[in-house]
Amino acid sequence: MKNNKTKRIAICTLKVLGKTLLAIFIFLYLFIAILNSTIVQSFLAAKVSDYFSKEWNAKVSIGSLEIRPLLTVGLKDVYLESPQKDTIATIGYLEASLKNFEFIKGLEFSNVRLDNANYTLAIENNKLNLSFIIDYFKSNKPKDDKDKEPYVIRVDRCSLNNVNFRLDLNDNPTPIPEFGVAINHMQYNQINGVLDDIVVINDSINVNIKRFSTKERSGLTLKNLKGKFIVSPRGITCKSMHIQTEESDLKLYASIKTDSWKTYSYFIDSADCFLFLQRGSKAGMKDATYWAPMLKGLDQKCEVGAIIKGTVADAKCSFIELKTGNTYIRGKGSVKGLPNIDKTFFDVELAELKSSSKDFNKIEFGQMLSNVKLPELLHSLGEISMSADFKGFLHNFDAQAKISTEVGDIDLIGASNRENPKDNITYQAKINSKQQPPA
Repeated sequence: MKNNKTKRIAICTLKVLGKTLLAIFIFLYLFIAILNSTIVQSFLAAKVSDYFSKEWNAKVSIGSLEIRPLLTVGLKDVYLESPQKDTIATIGYLEASLKNFEFIKGLEFSNVRLDNANYTLAIENNKLNLSFIIDYFKSNKPKDDKDKEPYVIRVDRCSLNNVNFRLDLNDNPTPIPEFGVAINHMQYNQINGVLDDIVVINDSINVNIKRFSTKERSGLTLKNLKGKFIVSPRGITCKSMHIQTEESDLKLYASIKTDSWKTYSYFIDSADCFLFLQRGSKAGMKDATYWAPMLKGLDQKCEVGAIIKGTVADAKCSFIELKTGNTYIRGKGSVKGLPNIDKTFFDVELAELKSSSKDFNKIEFGQMLSNVKLPELLHSLGEISMSADFKGFLHNFDAQAKISTEVGDIDLIGASNRENPKDNITYQAKINSKQQPPA
């Protein structure tokens, strides 16, 4: 009898528990259904928009707000404006799954998805257009407080679908060129990608890019980008970077040191760069012309390796190796004065060049050096090995070379001069050879 009574109690308990769980499930289902009704979504969106508009003193608009199980929130038709009434972002759809939340310390998301978005990152008067949001989430503790913990936002994975990004460095008034990338007004369209392990600490961003493709306004197309990046006002570091374009396949390490966001506005003169380009990387020189328009028409493809440091305006190359067709080049040097090619000083040491006049004349130098051709007389020299030095401007230089050929060796001393910018350039050359050239 006692066992039967125990069984009946157990059965009754299970029934009560089952009914309770069913009631909770039905309640949650109805609650979620109500939350996702059009009326409630619009109501919640309006309340959130109004709250942040007042908190940030900037216009925030959300079309609708969805709340789903596992702390997933979806926002549709988002609009964000700066306090100065400049548009920062328009977003078709934004979804985020919250993983951990500590209001004082930060936020952690397991997944974020961004679809059909337009975002503008602007820097003016050395201030980021998102600074009002960054400042809002900063701790109120004094900066010298040793116990201060920075506000941290973490995202395990972020997917980007059809995103457009614009960078406006408004402290740099340089107009947008007809050809090439505008450093102060870059615009990347049709961005698609997957980003992992994103960490935002105050004004610094760490991210592991697994897949990323886009097209810049100038026409430069990025088929895929991978790597680990750190971006902040103090610079950019790129580790294990792999870039694939329609012309190139590059593996490299790169870093850029800056003093503040303002430095990016004067990138050519002020950003101190370091580049290690892995040997055997395939480079289409056409990609370089988007960044250096004076090289337009340089469509040669080659295998390359290099170590370069300094600013774009004052760059030093301690090693460079190029191979294109049957032509091999190894050297080092410095270039000072870019982007104004007429005022650029070259100090180049060509340690080794192996080629032939036939191979050399096949190289597509581009518009600037389109007339650089070896004389037909030299075609009979066969394979050529050369070491050389070049120092000066393109219109005023001194150069010397030692050339070994199949028919003899040549010492070449050359120079050019143009005293007045309106004058024609004059060239002088002296050739010394122990062998008699072929008839």
